[in-house]
Amino acid sequence: MKERKLSAINRIRKNRDKWSQGAGQALLGVCSTLMVASAEYSVGAIVALVVLNLCLAVALFARSSPGGDWQRRAAHLAWFCSATLAINLFDTWVHPALLLDVRGIELAAVPEVIALALWLASAWPQGSPLKARWRGLALFWLILGEAVWLGVGNFQNQGWLFFGALLVILLTLVLSKRCFRYGLPASQAVNTAILLLAGLPVADVFVRVCWPPPAANGDTRPAIRQPGGQRREINVQNARSFYSFDEAHGNPEAFAAWSGYFTLEFTRAAQEGLYEPMPGHRPPHRLRPGGRAVLLECPISINSRGFRGREIAVPKGAVYRIVCLGESTTFGMTFRKDDKPWPELLEQMIKERLKPARPVEVVNAGAPAWDLSANLERLRPEILPLQPDMIISYHGYNGFTMIDRRLPPPSGPPLPPYPKRPLRLAADLEYRLELRAFMRQFEPEGSGGAPALEPPLQTRYASCYRQLIAFAQTNHIRLALANFCMAIDENSDQRVVNFYSAFGSGILCARTKVNAIHSEIVQRLAEQNPGVCFIDTHPGLEGVHGKFIDFVHFTQEGRQQLAENIFAGIRPQLERDLAETNK
Repeated sequence: MKERKLSAINRIRKNRDKWSQGAGQALLGVCSTLMVASAEYSVGAIVALVVLNLCLAVALFARSSPGGDWQRRAAHLAWFCSATLAINLFDTWVHPALLLDVRGIELAAVPEVIALALWLASAWPQGSPLKARWRGLALFWLILGEAVWLGVGNFQNQGWLFFGALLVILLTLVLSKRCFRYGLPASQAVNTAILLLAGLPVADVFVRVCWPPPAANGDTRPAIRQPGGQRREINVQNARSFYSFDEAHGNPEAFAAWSGYFTLEFTRAAQEGLYEPMPGHRPPHRLRPGGRAVLLECPISINSRGFRGREIAVPKGAVYRIVCLGESTTFGMTFRKDDKPWPELLEQMIKERLKPARPVEVVNAGAPAWDLSANLERLRPEILPLQPDMIISYHGYNGFTMIDRRLPPPSGPPLPPYPKRPLRLAADLEYRLELRAFMRQFEPEGSGGAPALEPPLQTRYASCYRQLIAFAQTNHIRLALANFCMAIDENSDQRVVNFYSAFGSGILCARTKVNAIHSEIVQRLAEQNPGVCFIDTHPGLEGVHGKFIDFVHFTQEGRQQLAENIFAGIRPQLERDLAETNK
C-alpha cells in the first residue's frame, strides 16, 4: 500500500515537472517565434522555428520510451530545422546596418531564447543516448547567439559588449569540454578556437602599438601613427613627408592620410566660401562670385565675375587678355601662404621676360570639378564678355570618361572611411574588404586593359575640342591647346604607382593610358587647325612625381614648371601679337 502511494506521488511529481517544463518550453517557443516574426524574417525562418518548437514538444511528451523512434526523429528534425533557420537568419545577422541599431539586440536575443528552450529539452533521464544531441544543439544556438552579441558590440563600437561576449564564448567553450566527450578532431578544434579567441586581444594590443591604421577620406584626424607608436600630425610644414614618394619612403598609408586630409580641408573651404550650388547642373556647384576662403594657409579670393584672382575690367581697353580655361589644376590647389596658381605665374613671366609695351593680363578661369564639356557652356555667357585675345586650354583628368566610359567620375563617391571597432584587427580586415570592393567597381574590364573603344579623334573629348576650336575661330580668338600632366606615366616605377594605391593602382594605370590618348587628340587637332597652337606641357613634369601633391595637382615647383612650359609654347605667337600692336 505504501509503495503504491509513493509510486503515485512520483508519477504526479513527474507529470507536474513535465507540464511545467512543457509550459516553459511553450512560452520560450512563442517568444522566439514572435521575435522572429516581428523582425520581418522570411516565411521559411518562421516555419523552421515552428517545426523546431514542435520537435521540442515531442521530445518532452514522448519520453515513455527514452531513445525511441519518436525522440530520435524529433532530434534529427530539430537539427535540420536549426540549420535551416540559421541559414535563413544568416543574411540578417551579418548585415552591419541592422546590428547598428536596437534591432541588433533583438537579433542577438533570438538564438539565446532558442538555446534555453533546447537546454530544457535536454533534461533526459540519466544515461539517455539522445541527451547529448539536444545539449549539443543548445550549445550550437548559445554560441551562435554570443556571436551575434559579438557582432553588435563590434559594429556599434561598444568595447564592453564586444569583450563581454568574447569572454562568454570562451567560458562556454571551456565548460563544454566538461559537458561533452569530444573526439580528437573536435577537441583539437575547440582548443584551437579557445586559443584564437584568447589571443586576439593580445595580438590587437601588439598591432596597435607597432602599426598605424590606414587613413581614408572619412578619417578626420590629420595624423598618421608610425611604426613604434609615434603619432605624426599632418600640417603645411611637413606635408611633403606625406605626399612625396621619396620623403614618405613609399608608404601608401601616408599618402592616403594626406589625400584624405587635403580633400577634407578643400571641401570645408569650398563649403565655407568658394562654392555656390547649381541644382540640376553637372557639376552641381560653381565658384561663388566674391567668395573668400583659406585653404590650409593660403587665402583664396573669387572676384565678382566668378574667377580666381583680382577684379577684371570690362571693357578691357588696351589690355592684351589671356584666359586660362581648365579644371582644378588650373584653378590651383595652393595651400601655403606664398603659393600661386600657374596663370598668375604665367602673367609674371610675360611681364618680366617680354616687357611688353601693351598691358598683358592673364585670367584664371579654372573651375574645380568642371571638365571641358561643362566649360564649353561658360564660353558665351562668361568668357566672351571678357574680350579675350587668347584662350589657353589646360584640360584632361576630369574629362577622361569622355574617352573611356569605364573610368569612375573624378567627383565620384569618396573612399570608405576607416571604421572604429573595439579590435583593431577587425577594423583592418573590414576596411580592406570595403576598400577592395569599392575599387573593384571601378577597375577597367578586359584583360588587355585597352581604355579606348573608339579612335581618338572620334571620341566625345575630341568633339568638345572641336567645339572650342570653332568658338575661337568664329570670335577671332587665338587658341592654345595644352596636353595634360600626371605624376605617373606608362614608364613609372611600379613602386610609385603603388604609392598612390589609395586611388586604386588599376584605375591609375588605365588613366595614364587615357592621358596618352588625350595628348594625341590635342596634338592632332592642333595640326589639323593651323591657327591653333599646341603646347607640350610634359617636359620636366610628366611622370615627375616629386612635383605633384597627388597624381594630378602640383606643388609650387610643379606649377612653376607648368607655367614655364606654357610660356615656351605660346611665346612665339605672343611676341607676334604684341609686336603687331606696337606697330
